[in-house]
Amino acid sequence: MATDASPAPRLTERSPRAGERTPGDAELRITRQFAIFVGAGYLAYGALCLGNIAKSFDYMAGWWAFGAPIVVFGSGIAVGVVAAVNARHLVRPAIIVAVIAYLVAALLVPVAWKNGMYSDERGLWFSQFPGLVGVAIGVGWPRGRALLYLLVLTTVATFMSRVVRPSDLVVPLGPDLAFAFAYSMTFTAAVIIGARTARLLDETRADAFHLAARAAAARARESERARFDALTHDGVMTALLGAARMGTTDSLRSLASNTIAELGVEQSASYALPASAAIAQLQSAVTDIDDTVAFTDTRRPPLGLTAYPQDVVRTMSAAMAEAVRNALRHAGPDAVIAVQVSVAANQLNVEITDDGVGFDLGRVPPHRLGLAVSVRGRMEQLAGGEATIDSALGRGTRVTLTWTQPS
Repeated sequence: MATDASPAPRLTERSPRAGERTPGDAELRITRQFAIFVGAGYLAYGALCLGNIAKSFDYMAGWWAFGAPIVVFGSGIAVGVVAAVNARHLVRPAIIVAVIAYLVAALLVPVAWKNGMYSDERGLWFSQFPGLVGVAIGVGWPRGRALLYLLVLTTVATFMSRVVRPSDLVVPLGPDLAFAFAYSMTFTAAVIIGARTARLLDETRADAFHLAARAAAARARESERARFDALTHDGVMTALLGAARMGTTDSLRSLASNTIAELGVEQSASYALPASAAIAQLQSAVTDIDDTVAFTDTRRPPLGLTAYPQDVVRTMSAAMAEAVRNALRHAGPDAVIAVQVSVAANQLNVEITDDGVGFDLGRVPPHRLGLAVSVRGRMEQLAGGEATIDSALGRGTRVTLTWTQPS
């Protein structure tokens, strides 16, 4: 269906409920890419440091020389794995474990040291990639705490690397600490700036969606005023002129009764439509676009006196119509499009499906606002409203609109 839906890295999207805080899409994407980079970096450095790791058995206890690389590189690679499989809730815990593992491995150097001297000017293997750990810190913590953690980690790593090096290879402490921190901070700052830029993009897009939804609501109000004016002219004025010219007749009474009833619908957003009338309005909205679109309805008893606010039916009709138009434009010439309406006590559900080409929600350009504003944006304006978009390449698209009477 339409490729102008709001982008998301998941296959299924829904509108956030009232009071629910959802992370920004652009920020999630860029931090996920940074986390994958961390995992790949640990894997690469693990291969590069194999020689240094082998040498560490000469001057470090076996439990450290064998266990520290496994824990440090294993936890770092795990960060990339959980990010690659999109397990978002595990990324930050994995980063915390990786950073702590690195720090503990460095702190245990004096305990595991066997008093041998390591003549390699590069130092111990863990001192060769503080910048990569800086990237992980930038992903896992806010700016202030990230820099503080980085300072602690680079200080510990620098001190512990000096323990096993001969004096002729040890540079002055001040420049050594400053270089380690400044070098690593470059990578941490790049991650922080990237995440902040993505966060600003998310906020800008959210503002654009909000303004577009408000504009759509304003257009709807203007349209309602126009319909009200037309009804006043066609119904009220006709009834008044008829009464003046012909007096009271059965046809005039019928016209007046119908006009009063319709005026009640148009002038009150809280006017309730019976279930049958709501279905008829939704079907009319579909037929106006394309009368070949299959339309079915399911009525789940007991409905009793079930009725739906006029503004709910009108909003869902508009959102449904936009979803159908998107399907007609993008699903493909041979796609079968269907609309299923389900009515129940205090609930109205509309499902628009097609078996067309589908699309990948995670690859939709951020500037495409179609379904995001015209469908999800409209439903977000309703208390109790929700929109869900589910699609994948080659298996069509399903757009579900649901309204539940707020308690």
